[in-house]
Amino acid sequence: MTATEKTAPNQGDTHQKSMVFHQEEKIKLLSPKAAVILKQYLFEHLYLPQMNSFKSLKQLDFSKLSLNKKEALLFEQLESEFQEYLDDIRYLYLDGPKTFLKEGCSLVARVGKKMEKSLSLEKILSELTLRSNEFACVFDIDNQKLTPIDDRVEDVLAISEGIFSENILWGAKNVNLYTDERDMPHIMRYMALGIITISTPGMTYEMVKDGFSFNYRLNTDNCFNADMQKLKQVMIQQRNIPVYEKRGNSMILSKLLCIMEVRDVNEFRTVYPRFNALPVFSSKMNTLLYLYNSIVLDLSYKFILMLNEKYVTDRSRHVCENINKKLKQYGINKFEYTEGKVSDCFGKTIRLKLAQAVDEWQMNQNTTKYYIDREAVIAAEEMGLIPLPPVVEHLTYQLMQEGLV
Repeated sequence: MTATEKTAPNQGDTHQKSMVFHQEEKIKLLSPKAAVILKQYLFEHLYLPQMNSFKSLKQLDFSKLSLNKKEALLFEQLESEFQEYLDDIRYLYLDGPKTFLKEGCSLVARVGKKMEKSLSLEKILSELTLRSNEFACVFDIDNQKLTPIDDRVEDVLAISEGIFSENILWGAKNVNLYTDERDMPHIMRYMALGIITISTPGMTYEMVKDGFSFNYRLNTDNCFNADMQKLKQVMIQQRNIPVYEKRGNSMILSKLLCIMEVRDVNEFRTVYPRFNALPVFSSKMNTLLYLYNSIVLDLSYKFILMLNEKYVTDRSRHVCENINKKLKQYGINKFEYTEGKVSDCFGKTIRLKLAQAVDEWQMNQNTTKYYIDREAVIAAEEMGLIPLPPVVEHLTYQLMQEGLV
């Protein structure tokens, strides 16, 4: 297979960058407008708060912020590192969730962090206490393999170690006898986005040490225990704890310790992940994860605003009233939504765009169709696009006011 170098078209918010791709591989470029919101959030809520000058502000007024020389250099370094990181993330493949997870792992395996402390896998395992409905696995970043640490999976889930390793994560659609095929593509996307979020330049060990978790459904028809078979399905709550190892002068994210808890399937709602960080960090990490997910799904934030209002009220009249009220609050006068415009946007664009995103990530052959708005709202929730975090809604309107979204 011959490799050629392709250069990304100018996307307006970043310099052109050359990367090596195989000729038959497809390239997807993230929307520059979506990237603007991500960068704005990162700088305002994660980078600047690390500066002592920011901490001394009595009010969150960036116009009054003056960084000293040392802080300015640090901020410039963080900005440069994140821009390079974002440039790499901009190159995504359209060959399905499995390849996306592989490329995400490949990306973070190259990202070194300077950490004052971190715990080895052996240390974490020595302090680990599992409950009767839990077992543990290790996800290797380098080869994307999920392996139980012992035979406890057989006692808890009635699946052999070998079958679990081969089927739970990587089983092809319509072949995997265990993981619910509706959840599998989301698992792969969120595994990738979780480790991408953890590896974002500027993240500290305290922010990410407790990792992230998500839920999914597991079929039990082929478990070797009759009681498990009768359940038909269980819910797995998977908690992913980052493990680093020293390579050269840097600490590299090399593994995830995955704590699997078996629960009642009736508790399942969506696969969507959550960070388990300390309260002071968790909302920031979850918002950052949301932003990565939304730009990968590539749906306009103006559409997400409408979907978010539809999540609250089903009537198009109320949707346009709510959006118009917020536009006025932000001093945005060039847009005005009408009931007809909202209805047309859902009928002609939003339903279609969501169906395309679902087909892409579920590896369907353009078969998804949404005939009513409520179906699109449910799909948007399943894909993790709504509910919209309030801080992202605020940034979206703020950047609309400035003409950047």
